[in-house]
Formats: sequence, structure tokens, C-alpha cells
Amino acid sequence: GITVTMERVAFKDARDQLIREGAAGAGPDVAHLAFVWIKDLGTAGACMPLNELIEEHGIGENGFQDFIATDLVLGDDEETIYGVPFATDTWGMIYNTEIMKEAGIEARDLQTSNFTIHPKYVHDRPKNGEEQKPPRIVGYQVTNNLTVRIRDLEKTGEVLDRAVTLGVNTGGSIRFGNDDPKAEIAKARAAAMKDALARAETLLEAAGARLGPILSISESYNMPRPAPMARGKMMAEAVMADAVPIEGGENTYSVTVSVTWEIRQ
Repeated sequence: GITVTMERVAFKDARDQLIREGAAGAGPDVAHLAFVWIKDLGTAGACMPLNELIEEHGIGENGFQDFIATDLVLGDDEETIYGVPFATDTWGMIYNTEIMKEAGIEARDLQTSNFTIHPKYVHDRPKNGEEQKPPRIVGYQVTNNLTVRIRDLEKTGEVLDRAVTLGVNTGGSIRFGNDDPKAEIAKARAAAMKDALARAETLLEAAGARLGPILSISESYNMPRPAPMARGKMMAEAVMADAVPIEGGENTYSVTVSVTWEIRQ
């Protein structure tokens, strides 16, 4: 008889624990895993490549014709097979903007920022003596990004949490900014001009000269740069916490002025 000892591992710790144990050769003999983990586990040595077994025993009733490219879990080399599905489902991709509106996000603050469609190809493996068939399209990978402008910083964690519950699997690139930075830029502009005047007077005083009338003034200013947040970390925190902790910090507006004066001796 075979004795099976079941050990439950918290979802948030399971993946990293299995990778560590697999790399050390101490992983479980049988595990019920999330499909999306198999590639990482295989790369870490926790899962055995299946290529030789498939070559010896075949795969499905009709070989690889029974599977589409996205069914098989491949390694980074796109050749090593770590997983073969026992069932498939149809996945649909939608996002429900009403969920965001319930979190207080207005329609004007929701914008589709990226939509891409990439074909997925399968490369048939020829048997001895057969010619290599050209690759064929068996499906498509669709990416749909939604940009959300959050005007109340305290709602950021709640919005991220709602996004995860909707099944969002990538995200981040959070950028903080002022709703209306004109007043702050005006303050920076005045401070820059004051500094330019003080520097010019100091230099001319040392040279024994005086400032004359201004001949020209030009300026440039920089807005705060995006502050991306690690995507993987954000999604992990959203799963483990009621609301992801977000700190806005402060924004810096930089104004540079160039002033040309007439110099009087």
C-alpha cells in the first residue's frame, strides 16, 4: 500500500516554497498546483521535463494535433515541455467599468491605453522521415490595458484590490501628480527668477558692474516623472491585504529660467 501524507500550504507562500524545495531536491512527490506556476517550477528544477516521456509514449490520441500551443507549458527555450493539460477551458477577457465606478472613479477617468492581439503558433514535430510542416496559428494572445485616474489618493488601495478581484494579472506603473499644478509651478517660476537675479547681482558686484535692463527671458520646467511600482509585488500585496498600502510622497516641479541683462560699468 501507499501512504499519502497531505500537507496544506498557504497560497501566498506555496509557489516560493515549492521552488526552494524543488531546487534542493526535497519537493513533494505529488502536488496540486496552479497551472501558471508550472513554468517557474520547471525552470527551478522542481518539475521534470516531459519531452522524453512524450517521445516514448506519445501525447493524446492524435499527437500534438490534440493540443494548441498555449495548452502546453513550455520553458524559456520554448521547447522543453513541463506540463500537459488534462482539460481545457474557454477564457474570455473583459473588464467591468461599473466596478471602478462603484469605487468612485468617474467615466472620464477610465481610458483604454493599450490593446494588442498576437497570434500563437504551434510547431509540429515531424516523425522520422517526415518534412517539417510550417507553423500554424492555433490561437491569439490578447492584451487589454485600462488606465485609471484616481483623484482621491485614499482610494488607491481599494481600486487596486478591486482590480485583482476582477482577475487582472498585470498592473502597476503608478504615477502621482497634482490635479492642477499651475499654482505650484508659478511658485517655482518666481523662486527661479529670484535666484537668477541674486546670482547675477553677486557676480556683477564682484566684477564692479551693475545690472541694466533685461534683454530676454526664457524658461522651461519639468513635471514629476512616473514612479512605477513593481507589478508582481503589487499583485501579491493585493491578494494578501484588504487594501494595498500606497504612499503618495511628494512631487517636485523644477523650473529653469535663462535671463539676459544689459551690463552697466
